[in-house]
Amino acid sequence: MAASSPSRKPTLPAMSPPPCEVAAPDTTAPGAPEAAIDAGGATVTGRGEAGATVTVRDAAGIVIASVVVAADGSFTTPLSPAQAVAAASPVTQTDAAGNVSAAVQIASPTSPRR
Repeated sequence: MAASSPSRKPTLPAMSPPPCEVAAPDTTAPGAPEAAIDAGGATVTGRGEAGATVTVRDAAGIVIASVVVAADGSFTTPLSPAQAVAAASPVTQTDAAGNVSAAVQIASPTSPRR
């Protein structure tokens, strides 16, 4: 009787799982925008995070302007209504994930004295 060779199990190459991307949610608020109001109290200009939405509120907290920051980081928006009385207006920016920055206060010009 011929000697039989030991039984061998075939070995398979080690398999790695396919690569996958894991994206963590964006929970970081953008920095406060840089903003300034013109002398007439009608326009706010500044710089922010490209694609973020800049919101300007009046002293009572009512939204008086909203604009998307351009790809170069700049923005300009008219105020409605113009802010002719000296008052602080908070300006924030909100990124695509909905994170809101800290507010920066811009001072509206003082109305002319008579």
